[in-house]
Amino acid sequence: MNGGPGCSSLEGLLQENGPFLWQWGTAQPMPNPYAWNTLANVLWVEQPVGTGFSQGKPSIHDENELA
Repeated sequence: MNGGPGCSSLEGLLQENGPFLWQWGTAQPMPNPYAWNTLANVLWVEQPVGTGFSQGKPSIHDENELA
């Protein structure tokens, strides 16, 4: 899983290992020749809570509780 504080995990889907790539300066997506879904079934989990499409209330308040 990728992502992090303030950054959606779906960034990997949309920019790195998903079936399409959005190239800088282009108006449409291009097929990704290195897409992970050509070799396996892939599930992208949206995290952390509050970014992208995820909803809910975080149950932790700092990095000590996260660890």
